[in-house]
Amino acid sequence: MLAHSNQNLTLFTGDVVPPEATLVFDIHLLDLWNKADLVVTKTISTPKDCTRSVMRTDFVRYHFNGTLLDGSVFDSSTDREPLEVNMGEGVVIPGFEAALEGRVKGEKFTIKISADNAYGEHLDDLVVKVPRENLSHDITPEIGMGLNIPTDSGDIEVQIVGIDDDMLILDANHPFAGKDLTFSVEIIDVM
Repeated sequence: MLAHSNQNLTLFTGDVVPPEATLVFDIHLLDLWNKADLVVTKTISTPKDCTRSVMRTDFVRYHFNGTLLDGSVFDSSTDREPLEVNMGEGVVIPGFEAALEGRVKGEKFTIKISADNAYGEHLDDLVVKVPRENLSHDITPEIGMGLNIPTDSGDIEVQIVGIDDDMLILDANHPFAGKDLTFSVEIIDVM
């Protein structure tokens, strides 16, 4: 970014910039958010003979293939029984449930869901260092290992993301926090 003026400018520091000076700023983009990017769907195929569409209170059975934006698969139901959801109960991520509404039995489509509408942004406050001695002596810590930490308000699931001689780095963010997700979906049944 460039700035230019033919008058003296006073900076916040109190310094004066001479006229005709060219200022160059380095800018670090922290976030780019577009409301239209929260959930993007693309229909692959829709049966012509089905008029009953998914509504907010329906029971829906579906198959899915979930991938990260780099194409790596993180979960799939294609080799097992279809998943089932009672719409409106909030048991699936918000963007996924929103994308199911209005779909029909037999419809195939893709969904791209931003991190904000999936598992949320990755929060640095949920990454903490704890003394290694706090871990039970019968557990050998490994990076990627999941642990349940008891608290006054219930257990918290954390993942070990770092280990040194006397400290563990634990992350209580969901493993997909901060990640945009893509799903290929087929509606098996709507009731």
